[in-house]
Amino acid sequence: MRRTGRKTGMALVFACLMAVASPALAREDAASAEAEALAALEAELPGTLMNNPFATEWKTQGAEATSKVVRVREIPGEYAYEVRVKQAGRNPWDVAVTAPLEAGVKKGDAVLVAFWASAEKPSEVTGAGTAQMRVQQLAAPYAGIAEATVTLNPRWQLHYVKGIAQDDFDASQIGVSFNIASQKQTLRFGQFYVMNLGTGVSLDALPSGAEEL
Repeated sequence: MRRTGRKTGMALVFACLMAVASPALAREDAASAEAEALAALEAELPGTLMNNPFATEWKTQGAEATSKVVRVREIPGEYAYEVRVKQAGRNPWDVAVTAPLEAGVKKGDAVLVAFWASAEKPSEVTGAGTAQMRVQQLAAPYAGIAEATVTLNPRWQLHYVKGIAQDDFDASQIGVSFNIASQKQTLRFGQFYVMNLGTGVSLDALPSGAEEL
């Protein structure tokens, strides 16, 4: 269901904070709780949610990286995907953290991404973490729908990335990619939210940058 109301900035942060995972339950109860939490989140976020933040299928691509799931109680969902880049690559995408989407886009749709991230071990050279975040086509020419290079620090922040789809893509053709091989670093990624806001939306009216936890 597409909504016309647009919540941005701190309103979006508060909506995301409501989606903290509940304690372990029986399988049926856990599935019911997840469905209720997802419905509540979708009701608060602008546009149409294109992914399920509670069931992210994280994958790491690239030989110079290791990954693991870690407990982080202060962020929504209480878990993060930690990736260590052992050696910088020639290209940012030589190490990529990827996840699928559950919905596609039409040409002209505005896409807004909000994601929790931090630099557990920033680069010793730059003193910060960096990630090239893209909602992109999964095959050549790897067209970008929403993309930006973001700076990460040891504090958890909610980062925003936005863009306009230049073509039609179904869910099987696009996904999320965090390209992180530009430097040696250890990064953590929490829940992310990909929202299709539809057509006729000005990117200037959408949030950008990062907000503190």
